[in-house]
Amino acid sequence: MSKYDLNFNVDKSGIAKISVSSAGIAFSKESIELLKNPKRVNIGINRKTGILGVRAAVADASIKSYPFVTNERKTVWLRVNSKALLQEIQTITKIPYTTTAVSYCATYDAEEEMLIVDLKQK
Repeated sequence: MSKYDLNFNVDKSGIAKISVSSAGIAFSKESIELLKNPKRVNIGINRKTGILGVRAAVADASIKSYPFVTNERKTVWLRVNSKALLQEIQTITKIPYTTTAVSYCATYDAEEEMLIVDLKQK
Protein backbone atom coordinates (compact mmCIF):
# COMPACT_ATOMS: atom_id res chain seq x y z
CA MET A 1 0.00 0.00 0.00
CA SER A 2 1.40 3.34 -1.03
CA LYS A 3 1.75 6.01 1.59
CA TYR A 4 0.37 8.53 -0.93
CA ASP A 5 -3.05 6.89 -1.50
CA LEU A 6 -3.04 7.79 -5.20
CA ASN A 7 -5.87 7.24 -7.65
CA PHE A 8 -4.36 5.92 -10.89
CA ASN A 9 -7.72 5.81 -12.67
CA VAL A 10 -8.25 9.53 -13.15
CA ASP A 11 -7.64 9.48 -16.93
CA LYS A 12 -10.14 7.03 -18.35
CA SER A 13 -9.38 7.70 -22.02
CA GLY A 14 -8.50 4.53 -23.86
CA ILE A 15 -10.53 2.42 -21.44
CA ALA A 16 -13.56 0.45 -22.60
CA LYS A 17 -16.69 2.21 -21.43
CA ILE A 18 -20.29 2.93 -22.13
CA SER A 19 -22.04 6.23 -21.56
CA VAL A 20 -25.70 6.61 -20.72
CA SER A 21 -27.76 9.72 -21.48
CA SER A 22 -31.31 10.54 -22.45
CA ALA A 23 -30.24 9.83 -26.05
CA GLY A 24 -29.39 6.18 -25.27
CA ILE A 25 -26.37 4.01 -24.53
CA ALA A 26 -23.15 5.04 -26.28
CA PHE A 27 -20.24 2.63 -26.76
CA SER A 28 -16.59 3.67 -26.92
CA LYS A 29 -14.26 2.40 -29.64
CA GLU A 30 -12.55 0.16 -27.09
CA SER A 31 -15.81 -1.48 -26.00
CA ILE A 32 -16.84 -2.05 -29.62
CA GLU A 33 -13.45 -3.67 -30.35
CA LEU A 34 -13.76 -5.99 -27.33
CA LEU A 35 -17.05 -7.26 -28.76
CA LYS A 36 -15.30 -7.82 -32.12
CA ASN A 37 -17.55 -5.45 -34.09
CA PRO A 38 -20.77 -7.51 -34.26
CA LYS A 39 -23.55 -6.39 -36.58
CA ARG A 40 -26.15 -6.90 -33.83
CA VAL A 41 -26.01 -7.28 -30.04
CA ASN A 42 -28.13 -8.52 -27.16
CA ILE A 43 -28.20 -6.36 -24.03
CA GLY A 44 -29.18 -7.89 -20.71
CA ILE A 45 -29.57 -6.42 -17.24
CA ASN A 46 -29.55 -8.01 -13.80
CA ARG A 47 -31.73 -5.76 -11.62
CA LYS A 48 -30.46 -7.27 -8.38
CA THR A 49 -26.73 -6.81 -9.02
CA GLY A 50 -26.92 -3.83 -11.37
CA ILE A 51 -24.85 -5.62 -14.02
CA LEU A 52 -25.42 -4.84 -17.68
CA GLY A 53 -24.11 -7.36 -20.21
CA VAL A 54 -23.64 -6.87 -23.94
CA ARG A 55 -22.83 -9.72 -26.33
CA ALA A 56 -22.89 -10.42 -30.02
CA ALA A 57 -26.48 -11.33 -30.84
CA VAL A 58 -27.41 -15.00 -30.73
CA ALA A 59 -29.82 -16.59 -33.19
CA ASP A 60 -32.87 -16.64 -30.93
CA ALA A 61 -35.99 -14.80 -32.08
CA SER A 62 -37.24 -14.52 -28.49
CA ILE A 63 -34.25 -12.33 -27.50
CA LYS A 64 -34.29 -8.70 -28.62
CA SER A 65 -31.25 -7.72 -30.66
CA TYR A 66 -30.08 -4.22 -31.53
CA PRO A 67 -28.23 -3.01 -34.64
CA PHE A 68 -24.60 -2.40 -33.71
CA VAL A 69 -21.71 -2.09 -36.19
CA THR A 70 -23.67 -1.51 -39.37
CA ASN A 71 -21.06 0.63 -41.15
CA GLU A 72 -17.39 1.66 -40.92
CA ARG A 73 -18.18 4.86 -39.00
CA LYS A 74 -19.74 2.82 -36.19
CA THR A 75 -16.49 0.99 -35.46
CA VAL A 76 -15.31 4.13 -33.64
CA TRP A 77 -18.43 5.14 -31.71
CA LEU A 78 -22.08 4.18 -31.74
CA ARG A 79 -25.28 4.50 -29.76
CA VAL A 80 -28.15 2.12 -29.05
CA ASN A 81 -31.46 3.91 -28.59
CA SER A 82 -34.03 2.08 -26.48
CA LYS A 83 -36.44 3.78 -24.11
CA ALA A 84 -37.13 0.47 -22.36
CA LEU A 85 -33.41 -0.11 -21.69
CA LEU A 86 -32.91 3.46 -20.54
CA GLN A 87 -35.85 3.21 -18.12
CA GLU A 88 -34.49 -0.06 -16.73
CA ILE A 89 -31.04 1.49 -16.22
CA GLN A 90 -32.61 4.53 -14.52
CA THR A 91 -34.51 2.23 -12.18
CA ILE A 92 -31.26 0.51 -11.16
CA THR A 93 -29.04 3.58 -10.87
CA LYS A 94 -31.66 6.04 -9.58
CA ILE A 95 -30.13 8.61 -11.96
CA PRO A 96 -32.46 10.71 -14.14
CA TYR A 97 -30.34 10.74 -17.31
CA THR A 98 -30.26 13.99 -19.26
CA THR A 99 -28.36 15.12 -22.33
CA THR A 100 -25.18 15.04 -20.21
CA ALA A 101 -23.82 11.48 -20.40
CA VAL A 102 -22.74 9.42 -17.40
CA SER A 103 -19.83 7.07 -18.18
CA TYR A 104 -19.28 3.56 -16.82
CA CYS A 105 -16.14 1.46 -17.21
CA ALA A 106 -16.62 -1.87 -18.95
CA THR A 107 -14.69 -5.12 -18.79
CA TYR A 108 -14.72 -8.05 -21.16
CA ASP A 109 -15.51 -11.51 -19.83
CA ALA A 110 -13.77 -13.76 -22.36
CA GLU A 111 -15.41 -16.91 -21.02
CA GLU A 112 -18.90 -15.47 -21.53
CA GLU A 113 -17.81 -13.44 -24.60
CA MET A 114 -19.59 -10.48 -23.08
CA LEU A 115 -18.93 -6.87 -22.19
CA ILE A 116 -19.80 -6.35 -18.52
CA VAL A 117 -20.73 -3.02 -16.91
CA ASP A 118 -21.45 -2.47 -13.23
CA LEU A 119 -24.13 0.22 -13.28
CA LYS A 120 -23.72 0.80 -9.56
CA GLN A 121 -20.14 2.07 -10.09
CA LYS A 122 -19.31 5.07 -12.27
